Amino acid sequence: METFYNLINQIASLSEEEVEQLESSYENLFEGMINNTELINETRHQMKAAGMSISDITNDKEGIYTIVNHIKEAEELSEKKAKLLDKITEIVVAIYDKILEMGDRDILNIPVELCRENAKLPTYAHSGDAGFDIYLPEDFTIKAHETGKIAKTGLKMAIPDGYELQIRPRSGNSVKTTLRIANAPGTIDCGYCDEIGIICDNIGDTDLEFKAGDRIAQGVLNIIPKGLFNQVDDILKVAGSNRQGGFGSTGK
Repeated sequence: METFYNLINQIASLSEEEVEQLESSYENLFEGMINNTELINETRHQMKAAGMSISDITNDKEGIYTIVNHIKEAEELSEKKAKLLDKITEIVVAIYDKILEMGDRDILNIPVELCRENAKLPTYAHSGDAGFDIYLPEDFTIKAHETGKIAKTGLKMAIPDGYELQIRPRSGNSVKTTLRIANAPGTIDCGYCDEIGIICDNIGDTDLEFKAGDRIAQGVLNIIPKGLFNQVDDILKVAGSNRQGGFGSTGK
């Protein structure tokens, strides 16, 4: 809030010529800040470090309008300055909304290329969902008992280093149809930039038909630590456990 307050005062002190220069960059300024995931994540981390709760952030956001109206009245801003201030307020409020939507989750920027006609960006059905829906860009048929058929998604993604994209079944498809994702959860590594395909099986006795735009699977972003493998002479000396067995050793 203090940074925003300082920004307001700076706008109030601008000359009319400087205001006109900023007016020409409204849209670029808006898009650049709203889509700047680093800015949003850093702002959120600063709020958390300051001990702000969701309720505090909500109250902070609502207080923005009070501050803006007070500045407008106290400074007797020109029409152009007032318009610029309203635009900056719109940007800041949108950033607050992004932060509130995140809750305790970070936003990760994922570059996506749509490489087929009618391909569609993945979407989250609800703000708190772990998985995002992946859509078919074209009709897809898998015959009865057919296995290993790949459903093309029309998506190429640049997964950031240190992450994987897991491909999982949608519960609705698993309950309502005989479609199964063969290697679930499948892993898309950070270095893979070709088109993503979904390996599908049909365990039923009838063919399955899906239309372009249907949701075929879901994806989950997952942080992956890097393992450093060190050879030892006796694993029991470092494991802290003597558990052995496996493969049903504990019974049914």
